[in-house]
Amino acid sequence: MEEKIKQVDVLFTPWDTTHTPGCSLAIIQDGSIIYKNGYGLANLEHRIPNKPESVFYIASTSKQFAAASVALLQEKGLMSVEDDVRKYVPEIPDYGKAIKIINLINHSSGLRDFLELHFLSGKLSDELVTDEDALDILSRQKELNFYPGERFLYSNSGYFLLSVIIKRTSGKTLRQFAQEEIFTPLGMKHTHFHDDHTEPVLNRSTGYSSKNGHFVIDVPNLETVGSGGIYSTVEDLYFWNENFYHNQIGKADDAFLEELQSTRHFNNGEPMDYAYGLFVQDYKGQKMVGHSGGYGGYSAEFIRFPEKKFTVLCLSNNGSLSAPKLARQVADIFLDEFLEKKSAPEKIEGKATAVEISKAELEEKSGMYYSPASERVLQLQLEGGQLFMKLSDQNYLLEALSDQLFILKNAPIDADFRFEKSQQNGPMKVYVDMKRTEPDVLEKMEVVAPTEQELGALAGQYFSEELNAAAKLWMEDGQLTLKLGRHKISLVPARRDMFIAGHNNLYIVRDADGHPERLILCSERVRNISFLKM
Repeated sequence: MEEKIKQVDVLFTPWDTTHTPGCSLAIIQDGSIIYKNGYGLANLEHRIPNKPESVFYIASTSKQFAAASVALLQEKGLMSVEDDVRKYVPEIPDYGKAIKIINLINHSSGLRDFLELHFLSGKLSDELVTDEDALDILSRQKELNFYPGERFLYSNSGYFLLSVIIKRTSGKTLRQFAQEEIFTPLGMKHTHFHDDHTEPVLNRSTGYSSKNGHFVIDVPNLETVGSGGIYSTVEDLYFWNENFYHNQIGKADDAFLEELQSTRHFNNGEPMDYAYGLFVQDYKGQKMVGHSGGYGGYSAEFIRFPEKKFTVLCLSNNGSLSAPKLARQVADIFLDEFLEKKSAPEKIEGKATAVEISKAELEEKSGMYYSPASERVLQLQLEGGQLFMKLSDQNYLLEALSDQLFILKNAPIDADFRFEKSQQNGPMKVYVDMKRTEPDVLEKMEVVAPTEQELGALAGQYFSEELNAAAKLWMEDGQLTLKLGRHKISLVPARRDMFIAGHNNLYIVRDADGHPERLILCSERVRNISFLKM
């Protein structure tokens, strides 16, 4: 045991400093916390260290508590997860096919993500978003991303709407309901849904992100809850973890626990791996149940291996630290004898050995890749003999474990990249595995560079009724530039009438005479937002 704990502390050494934000950790085995610690600072201004009792924003790890609240309401007979969402939230448009509450819970609703909608309307991520703001923008959407039940696409809209449904069925806010029905009965004294961004939080670990090589305060201003919103500690989350083995809430029976961890099927009969705010997946041959979270300067992970009665809780106030990646590395240390071992070069671990790849092979892999399924675009570029992924204004190193297999280094997301040369001179493919869903397959594109005159012809004012927002295109320093509210984005040409706009894709739709008629914005969680040229 002592040797494994030493390995854990070594793993967290980069964040165990007196000048950077870090995280708190708790390791649970057979009903007891066998190790807990804090690393780095909870507050840089006052040099307050992180401790196991430090309170962190846990972002989307909150979803399981919103879903559990719905399950409790169903247990009380106040609603059913098979109900049509419009029964409780008639503001949501009628899309011709019912969206059930269970579709909200397992991310199969097809609803566009309200946080991305607010970004596309021109708001910054640190601007206040209220329930009224979220419900208003969702009520104006004319399309779904796909028909309900067709597939999985993570959407914060579903869990925000759960908070609305809970309030309209119980007469209590989600904060009040969860406090009375979950947190208080379990003794979670330092946990709450934070629905007032001005409210002080005792022992809060301040969130920080890195900007131009310096840490800046990055605490969410959201007042919407359900999709996120909880502040908690690793010590409090221990009580929730134990409730999965000995239920103390609702009717205190096992049926409630089974419901929380039950998964459904898509319309085509394929199984899902998402239950009530919980992923239910295989990790190296072991069943793993849990959920991560990340927003602002916070990152969180709560993973449980029920068959081994083993859990890792990691809560971070450092936006550049990946709590999900570290939690899995802790699990690798403690469950090593039970986990499947993959043969090299497929083994992906923190201790995997990097290899050198020739410049010619790296050049072959550099370029722009596109997935029509996810609307994801990757820009991979060669600099100084190394391959980097460009994400907005940041470059992240791809470290080679073989000539085909790469891992993303020092990035806020944990991802593996496997390149595959196409047969018969087809385009290079890359399989991107972000560990939560099936790998995304992207194909290398032939980049088309329009002339400055062609770009200039796209300039003008555009307007979206769905967002109640304007967009402007104009030329600046030889680049086509997009203005969305407070966002100014330089567009990168990808192919004819397709551009990369930060994290989004922008398409130009032309009229019968070939003139620009509208622009379409797409992202992973929001498809086909239309701006008509004015």
